[in-house]
Amino acid sequence: MSPTNVLAMAAVLLLAILVGVAIPVLLQLRSTLKAAETVLGKTGRRLDEALDEVTEMVQKLNGLGGELEQGAKRLRLLFDVAGDIGKGLDKVRSAVGTASSAAGAVIPALSAAVKALWQTTDIGDRGGDGAPAGSLEDDT
Repeated sequence: MSPTNVLAMAAVLLLAILVGVAIPVLLQLRSTLKAAETVLGKTGRRLDEALDEVTEMVQKLNGLGGELEQGAKRLRLLFDVAGDIGKGLDKVRSAVGTASSAAGAVIPALSAAVKALWQTTDIGDRGGDGAPAGSLEDDT
């Protein structure tokens, strides 16, 4: 055998070993890629379903947010009206307080005036001498 034949045989032997080792690796890589494709296919479908559900939930939340905003506007109006009513009641309370203060000052004066009027009427009816005015007990 010549040295070139030995080298050729060594090259063929090395190539055979390399192919012998590479074929199982390539077969394993092929089965791994098939499994990855299956997993990704299932995961993709599940991910699409999950994204659809998330989209639906976000739309519902947006609707609820709009309803809450409308409710907040209504509550703001309600509180504004309640505040106006409170201001009106405060004015009424102030007016009642003023009226009661005025009544507190006027009622004793009216009472004294009525009392004085009754006393004057009593004295005038008696005619000054104790006899009622217009009595026939005078000189007739």
